Amino acid sequence: MSQQEDEPYFRVGEGKISGWISVTLGALSVLGVMCFHFPDFLTTPQLRAAYTVEEMRYLLGAGMVFSAAFGLVTFVLNRHKLMGAIGITLTLLVNRLARVIDRARALEGDESQSLPHGRADLEARLSTLTLRARLLGRAIALSTICALLVSMVVVTLFIGALFEIHVGLVIAAEFIVAMFSLIGALLYFLREVFLATRTLRIGLRHST
Repeated sequence: MSQQEDEPYFRVGEGKISGWISVTLGALSVLGVMCFHFPDFLTTPQLRAAYTVEEMRYLLGAGMVFSAAFGLVTFVLNRHKLMGAIGITLTLLVNRLARVIDRARALEGDESQSLPHGRADLEARLSTLTLRARLLGRAIALSTICALLVSMVVVTLFIGALFEIHVGLVIAAEFIVAMFSLIGALLYFLREVFLATRTLRIGLRHST
């Protein structure tokens, strides 16, 4: 076995460890946002009694910040910056999804107080936010698939080295699918940004 094969995959100072931490925190942030906004489906009453909303907000925000920070560390230290890119992408998408859901919840709270002539406008804005949330959800799903496939590349490499199996074609297929998943996630994100800017309103609204 060669000296290169004897070297460990994870070594301090190469950026690989920070890349995997970034992706892991990004994935946990996705789960946190889902549990935070859909507690009836993803949590239990006993679990909700153990924390407050503000505590979860701070914890989720800290997870996003650390995910982005470790992603930046990967960009600086590692020549292969894919894991850092995936971690930062997940953090960005989760942050936008959380903002969209918060905005939708706020508008739903104003629905009962809205005047009849403003109800149609409110429903249109909620419909836009729903579409944006769906686009971001698809982008997050594709980014997560990309991260899982990159993880499978590492697993395949270890299996190939352990059992002395030629896994070049498998690794190539996994990496190609991972790249297409990342491209799809970025396209969905770009579509969501275009939709957000197209419906953006700046300035005071004058009632008629």
